[in-house]
Amino acid sequence: MKKWLFALLTVLVFAVPFGMTASAQSAVPNPIIITEETINDSFRVTNPARRRVENVVIDLQPGQSVISATITLRAPRGTDTTVLDAVGVYTPYIENGRVYWTLASATVDGVPATSDQISIINAALGASYRNYLRTSIRPGRVTEIVITDTDIQYFYE
Repeated sequence: MKKWLFALLTVLVFAVPFGMTASAQSAVPNPIIITEETINDSFRVTNPARRRVENVVIDLQPGQSVISATITLRAPRGTDTTVLDAVGVYTPYIENGRVYWTLASATVDGVPATSDQISIINAALGASYRNYLRTSIRPGRVTEIVITDTDIQYFYE
């Protein structure tokens, strides 16, 4: 179970940048549109912060983002490393003009997460994400987020 949670928590790191891109600013187009290609070409995706994360792909689908990655877990001395394929499906919501992401479903090596595991991960993600936003970014003015097969559109006032 620890391997499973570690893999999912590592993939969660990739959901965070989506919310950061949508702070309302003056002199920017409304909506702000970010393409799937731009996201997948971004430094955060092509050069993950953790060396154990590889093959990261973000697949935008109507109303959700599917993030997949291969994660290599360190092995104790004398044993083989463990390589896991993790997939997380994230849906956005808006609170106080800011975009937050929730893990809707996940699999590690094809094994689906239980509702308890998803709840635990969402609680950890929500707490850390809110703390980061509260100390780093002023309240936004995002009013709507639309995800299509090709882009994310952030509407703001």
